[in-house]
Amino acid sequence: MYTRTNPRGRIPEALKLIEERLRDPNLSPSGIAGESGLDLPVFCRAFKQVTGMTCTDYISLERIRAAKQLLSRHDLLIKQVAYQVGFENPNYFSRRFREMEGRTPSSYRQLNGSAASPSDG
Repeated sequence: MYTRTNPRGRIPEALKLIEERLRDPNLSPSGIAGESGLDLPVFCRAFKQVTGMTCTDYISLERIRAAKQLLSRHDLLIKQVAYQVGFENPNYFSRRFREMEGRTPSSYRQLNGSAASPSDG
């Protein structure tokens, strides 16, 4: 539970907020901190203590995970995938994807086969 001396108790709530709002391009550590009732520096420190990474990196990681599912299962354009997982800029999405996965979204799709046709849904 959260106390003034233990802000880490707010992090599970923050993780749930991230999951629920992942597609929102305005999702940010400052917004999550505010909704968690913590000052940004306190929130960021607690978040890193609990998860081992920054909130920004965690959001990117979760967005890339969601993108990988879409790339593997759907015949969407790369820019459509980017928008659906909360990136406002498809080029930035591709750059972050490559940084985190070591390959472009297109090459990921080729390696993991998007067998779905547009009629599959």
